[in-house]
Amino acid sequence: MSFVSLRFAAGYALCVCVALSGCHAVDDSPRPALRTGLFPPAKTLTAGVRVKRPAPKPPEKPAAEPEGDACRSEWDRRAKLPALPGTPKLDQQRAELLARAKGEPVLFVRPPEWPRSKSAIVRGYRKALAESRFPWDTLRQIRDRFRHAPRVGREVLLRDGYLYADSADLAWSLWDSVRLEHLFDEPKLAVERGSARLTVVRDKERGYVYADGPDAGKAARILLFDRVTVATEPERPALHRDLRSLAHELGFARIKVERLTEGGVLARLRYGDTWVRVVLDADGAHLQKRCEIVDPPAREALTRARAEAATRARVVAALRTAMLSAVEEELPFDEPKTEWGQQDGHLRNHWFSAYQKGEAHFSFQGDLYPVFRPDGRPAPPEVCIDFVTETLERASGTWWRGRGEPPGRDQGGLDFDALLGKSRRQVTSFIQYTRDHPDEFGHELLPTPKRIPYVFKREFYQHLAKEADRYAPGTIVIIRGYAPWDHYNVPHFHAFFVYEADPVTGVPMLLAGNAGRPRIQSWEPVMNRAPQRSIEYRITPKLEWLARAIPDSGSPRTVPSLVEAF
Repeated sequence: MSFVSLRFAAGYALCVCVALSGCHAVDDSPRPALRTGLFPPAKTLTAGVRVKRPAPKPPEKPAAEPEGDACRSEWDRRAKLPALPGTPKLDQQRAELLARAKGEPVLFVRPPEWPRSKSAIVRGYRKALAESRFPWDTLRQIRDRFRHAPRVGREVLLRDGYLYADSADLAWSLWDSVRLEHLFDEPKLAVERGSARLTVVRDKERGYVYADGPDAGKAARILLFDRVTVATEPERPALHRDLRSLAHELGFARIKVERLTEGGVLARLRYGDTWVRVVLDADGAHLQKRCEIVDPPAREALTRARAEAATRARVVAALRTAMLSAVEEELPFDEPKTEWGQQDGHLRNHWFSAYQKGEAHFSFQGDLYPVFRPDGRPAPPEVCIDFVTETLERASGTWWRGRGEPPGRDQGGLDFDALLGKSRRQVTSFIQYTRDHPDEFGHELLPTPKRIPYVFKREFYQHLAKEADRYAPGTIVIIRGYAPWDHYNVPHFHAFFVYEADPVTGVPMLLAGNAGRPRIQSWEPVMNRAPQRSIEYRITPKLEWLARAIPDSGSPRTVPSLVEAF
């Protein structure tokens, strides 16, 4: 298959997620959005008969709440403390920046800065990078020089030790181009990521690897907004605050920062449709809730919203676990090594036949493929809709047994063989099923004006930011367009999950899908291969339905690592 450059871009596709019986026309007429379980419910209007009602009694003054009064006093006290500047320039592009580049969605108390340098070379490189209209091209031209002079590299590319950018184009360029080897050659490094401090060591064969943390033993990579220093250097005060860990801990959907001070943050947190004022203490990068102010009329709604948020967090955590299992296992994409025409999706039947017989390999058109991974776990070939349905199944407990066990699947709460039968691998059949079962899925076909091709990048990200609540983690996104490697014959679908969102803007940051292999990616690499492609459907499993299908494991939820998904 070939790749067509942007100047010939008229196609839409990332993976060839084609309906195996052929893509057929789908009714594209706009339909009203349905209420969805993982989204905050939409407001509805009802008509009624006008009747004369007695005048309401004036509300009684609520009794004093000692805890609330103390928190109001603390809020007022901190509101008088000197405010830290934050990052106004970054805030203007935060949504696009975090949707394009992979990094922790932290909050900065002030912009990191370049230290003064006497080197004309360093100053020249900095100026060229800061003023470039095309920073990706600039970095590609200069970055490899830093492998031979990493100290110069970190003087140019790091600000106060951070891989920092306040423009979306530069952020993507740094994330895509810069590696630890461009910045360091020391044997041991310290990485500050969120509220964690990770140790990275140099391996002669693999380069830098994580020595601790959830990704211990894996290849190390610098993320946007990481601070990296030589391990022997003394720690410096953190300029960032970890919002993602706080969001996972407290379960809120959105945060609005009211005031930044040396000791913490004054903010409003949103649960459902209810906003709560909170006082947050800062211990370096770590934020912790000190107290909150809840108006009595909002208490009942807040209690309901928090209970729903807890259920949603449990369900989404199970989905993420299933996604990361597919990533770790590197489940193969269902595309033959030797392909005659368009044959995506042809491998699964041959895999299944060999799997039932307990064979180690199967062949297709002269090429050999494994039935199991080296560790004995099954390796079924997937097209993109398989990643979606099998993530849902796997989260519910339905999955193939490993080598040495009786062939077949353990049955959990969901089985798309029963729901869709032989058409389960067709995107159009999945779309139709979600449309026909509003008790199980929120189905939303975007009206034509909202289907913004990625070639209009700024407008695309403005759409994501504006409708961020409708792209919450767990949402299934289906994009559609022509695939250049199929010579623009048939518009193909590609389906994936929203994996993580920014707590400040709500914009979906990371996506999970199988395009070539299972990966967790930002929007840029998913969309940019065929930039005239656009979002066509948003599909959301209903929370009540999915919560019944996915058992509660009882294990504590942890903040998912952003690295383990490479």
